[in-house]
Amino acid sequence: METVLLAKDGHPDRRGDSATALIDQERGGLVHSRAFVRDVTERHQLEQQLQEYTTKLEQAVSDRTATARGLAGAVQGVVRLGGGTRCLW
Repeated sequence: METVLLAKDGHPDRRGDSATALIDQERGGLVHSRAFVRDVTERHQLEQQLQEYTTKLEQAVSDRTATARGLAGAVQGVVRLGGGTRCLW
């Protein structure tokens, strides 16, 4: 589970916590439990950066694909105008 607390200076302090319990099935009581709490602020920041990079990369791919399609169309137009001639480059 992730919890966001506000630190004294007002910045968000992200905590990830998990807990386990060992229950005695015969007697029905708690035998042992443990809990872990860790600061996940850095992980959250890295996830945000990764999302931003992913968005930028997807936009770059989309832009380049559109450019490539435009160039392909232009090349096809030039080939059609050339009639039966062949262009080698």
